Amino acid sequence: MALPPGGRKPRITWTPAFQERFIEALADCGVIRTAAKAVGTTFQTIHRRIARDKDFADQVESAKREFADTLEQEAIRRAVEGVEEPVFFKGQQVVYIDRDGNEQRFVRKYSDKLLMQQLNAWHPDKYKWRQDIQHSMDGDLGKVLDRLSARGKETPKVMGDSPAKDGTNDGPKPTVTDGDGSE
Repeated sequence: MALPPGGRKPRITWTPAFQERFIEALADCGVIRTAAKAVGTTFQTIHRRIARDKDFADQVESAKREFADTLEQEAIRRAVEGVEEPVFFKGQQVVYIDRDGNEQRFVRKYSDKLLMQQLNAWHPDKYKWRQDIQHSMDGDLGKVLDRLSARGKETPKVMGDSPAKDGTNDGPKPTVTDGDGSE
């Protein structure tokens, strides 16, 4: 697109209708840069407006939440209802016979990953991804780590021979030391 004489894009006129078009575009795509381009303005113009207009900034956040809700609905649909995918064999779409004897061109696939993400979001107490594990170390290794900690060293050194040239490790097994050669 050629620029007009003077080399600058013409300025947009910020009207309530223009702002509404931008907010609708943002709710549809979720990306400020893409929505700005769709209504004929720039990312920078939108961010300047956000910085100085709290009501507009609130509308932008609302549109982003609306888009996030759309994504969440689609994730739930793919996890629960699945999506139909064509069946291919040797690069050609084929027909197969299902268990009921019907010809099918598509197979329904479900997303276990999306299902687990939804379970984690809705029931984090039951399906949280990380568990808090607390463990106390007793015995020799615990004493070595305590001594290292007292000296201000963070991690023990592992000493042992390098793997053999043939890629095996038939040499002595590594031992954990406190850094000065004593075990």
